[in-house]
Amino acid sequence: RRQRQMCIRDRYVLAACCGAGALGSVVFNQFVGSIPSEAWYTLFAIMGTLHIIAAVVLWKMVRPESPETK
Repeated sequence: RRQRQMCIRDRYVLAACCGAGALGSVVFNQFVGSIPSEAWYTLFAIMGTLHIIAAVVLWKMVRPESPETK
């Protein structure tokens, strides 16, 4: 039962991350047409950095499973 509760809670975290990513892509697509061509390199560097940060955060959130001993 405890494992099931943890899985349900983790599912909500995953859903929140996916929702935030979807919202970010909508905002990005809305404003992408107004970005000057000189700013693309800066934008690429920012987005690349944010992807690395997101990967580290998700990596730290995942806990390795350990079998319960009784």
